Amino acid sequence: MKKAAAFLLALLLLLSACSNAGPSSADAPTADAGSAGQLSSGDDGADVPAETDGPAYTLPEHDYEGRSFRMIVGDGYGVGSLADEQTGEALNDAKFSMARTVEDVFNVTVGETPTDFWGMSAEVQRLVQSGDETYNAVAMMDRFAVQTTTAGCFLSLASVDSLNLSEPYWGGPLAKELTIGGKAYFGISSMNLASYGKVACTYINRNLAANLGIEVPFDDVFEGKWTKDKLLSYAGIAESDLNGDGVMDASDRYTYAPGDIRGVPYQFLIGWQERVIRKDADDIPTLTIYESEVYLDLLSVVHGMMFGGSNDLTGFMNRNTGMLSAGGMFQNGNVLFLISVFSGMDALREMENDFSILPMSKLDETQERYISRTYDSTFHMIPVTEKDPEFSGTLLDALSCVGYHDMIPVYLDTVLKAKLSRDELSRECIQICFDGRTLEFAEAYLADSFMDERMFDLMLGGPGTFASTLKKNGKINVKTLEKLVKALTKNG
Repeated sequence: MKKAAAFLLALLLLLSACSNAGPSSADAPTADAGSAGQLSSGDDGADVPAETDGPAYTLPEHDYEGRSFRMIVGDGYGVGSLADEQTGEALNDAKFSMARTVEDVFNVTVGETPTDFWGMSAEVQRLVQSGDETYNAVAMMDRFAVQTTTAGCFLSLASVDSLNLSEPYWGGPLAKELTIGGKAYFGISSMNLASYGKVACTYINRNLAANLGIEVPFDDVFEGKWTKDKLLSYAGIAESDLNGDGVMDASDRYTYAPGDIRGVPYQFLIGWQERVIRKDADDIPTLTIYESEVYLDLLSVVHGMMFGGSNDLTGFMNRNTGMLSAGGMFQNGNVLFLISVFSGMDALREMENDFSILPMSKLDETQERYISRTYDSTFHMIPVTEKDPEFSGTLLDALSCVGYHDMIPVYLDTVLKAKLSRDELSRECIQICFDGRTLEFAEAYLADSFMDERMFDLMLGGPGTFASTLKKNGKINVKTLEKLVKALTKNG
């Protein structure tokens, strides 16, 4: 009787956490990206928990009598989701409490086992082929998850009734982008921060802007007028050979620069609604880049911003120098606009110059909302060796739910908005960026040809080589994608 009473009390606590209306537009990762602070739901916006009189989400009543729930995870690169102990740091403790809450409700133990990041695909395949049943779930970076899935290692998540993939805590709109032919093998769980921390944004150095007589373009952002042309209107305004040696290098000043020069092409192109891969009416991904003149034109625009002309950074930002980020230059006041991600904000904590945060620009004013690339997301899967998929689904779903309601707001509100950002309008822009999260299929599905490293190589070749370079492996990429789609749609 005491055990039953304790279980019911713990269940009510979790139901209270997961059945609230959900984060408001001030702290939810899923408000409409068209205008700050405005909630929406629908195919073109994010899934936002609606206000209801009753619970928005109800967990099944299970007492698993002390069973262990183990996840094998890549060691590093943000793939792990849990915290081993409380430290007094808000985000760490939110991660710790997330697992403890689920443990208390379901009478289970929850844990992660790290394994070599780069060798994880081979390790998971070995475990599956040997029939090893140690792990109930697997967490891997997106590109490796796709590779391992095609080897037949994972169940279709759509076949697991205890998973509620349409709920906002499974990535909101991102969940729809991960399906292939209506099947879902991958989940972006809100227990993990990778897809949040790598959201693209634009930093502006307020001190440099003031010295140049420039106002931070918040009005343009909130009026939907922060566009490619508006961003390009600043071209040339900050460039200066500060030391007068006639050579533009890292000691000089620039209008545009990257947090990571390899990711810049995708950050802009995705923000401008362009894709390497799009899905057809049957939910099948197809390579459309080879038919798009617009894509080539926009690649040339990106090239002109950072890879050529007076703002060319490639003379000192390249693999030979090992310098791929202009973050230090931005801190020193030598970059006006830094194109980066939210996880880079922590490095700016000691920055003496002031800064603000803007979303990535739209293509034009007809674009409905601001779009932010995320990449290297952590995917969660269930191995085919799992004898009780509904057990794994129940625990994954609960962790994702609690993470969404209890941990993500800590990251968004306490860490990014309160601790790291420096003004209220930037906090509104942070929300806009989160609400516009999306990803590029090609980075995960065809990483050998379309990961950001390959796009960087494409940029270095110059606009005259774009079309020929892209088409060089065109037939191979088409066949590779077709094989991948066939492998992921034939079963489940």
